[in-house]
Amino acid sequence: MSAATVVAWFDDGKLVGIDLRTGNVRWRTEFPRGGFQHIHMGAGQVVAHTPGGVAAFSERSGKKLWTLRLPRSCKYPWAVHDLPEHLTAVDVGCESSDGQNGVAIGVDNRTGAELWKRTVRQELYKTDNHTLVAVSPFTTSQLRERARVQVLDVDRKGARLRAEFFSDSWAPDDAGDGIIISGGNPESPGSAGASVLTGDDTQVGKRAWERRALAGHSFGFAKFADGRVYVVQNSTISEGDENRVLHADLLVLDAHSGDLLHRLRLPDMTVPRGYVGTGLTVRDAGDGVIRVGWPEALHDELFVT
Repeated sequence: MSAATVVAWFDDGKLVGIDLRTGNVRWRTEFPRGGFQHIHMGAGQVVAHTPGGVAAFSERSGKKLWTLRLPRSCKYPWAVHDLPEHLTAVDVGCESSDGQNGVAIGVDNRTGAELWKRTVRQELYKTDNHTLVAVSPFTTSQLRERARVQVLDVDRKGARLRAEFFSDSWAPDDAGDGIIISGGNPESPGSAGASVLTGDDTQVGKRAWERRALAGHSFGFAKFADGRVYVVQNSTISEGDENRVLHADLLVLDAHSGDLLHRLRLPDMTVPRGYVGTGLTVRDAGDGVIRVGWPEALHDELFVT
């Protein structure tokens, strides 16, 4: 969704652009069944996975603007990031002899011309208009080791390694304004829920702040928006807690300091039948609206303004 358009994908292959203000259908495009996945909107374009590659369409008219063929070993895009000077970085997952790898491809988003290509080890996160970061993947034996974070300087000429540092988390929640947001359990790696939320500064390559959950509580996944971090602090859910009333607070933190700006007690939610996990999580945030729900997205959701 953008400020003017909602794009909906259907598993029969239809991609539909809807006017956000009126609800009227602006355009529709059809591809073979299952053709579209991982919809991205930015720079006035809708970027989607199509059979064998990636295609970009005009947000307003649905006209196809460019296509990008993926390397044969690459199956789907992990992420798409828009950058200055008409540059879009398409991050795709690929198979390799030593397991799962990725390739970041720099594309001119006016023509679809490939500008550069770089092998990466995991999904890239955008922290500012000239910086992408990646955390190395892990094996089961590495769960108790610290993660290696690569910071890349990105422009139309390429993606170059600027710095490398270590983090307690192998899977960032989100990133923005030069900060990587991660949740983890330093004392019990691999456990459900996060006991600690951290912000790492990619400019200086070190920890900027950390916040611990209250005793008997854990954090859901966090989201970054407008210089703030939105995260739910849940009372811990244990096996057999289905149908129990969950008490949770939405925390709003300053992204650069980790300071608490606001705390909002959320309406009581009932733990879904058969659910054992982290509790409520922030699924999306932006334009003054925070979407809160269960990680599986199969149950009720809250919208907070």
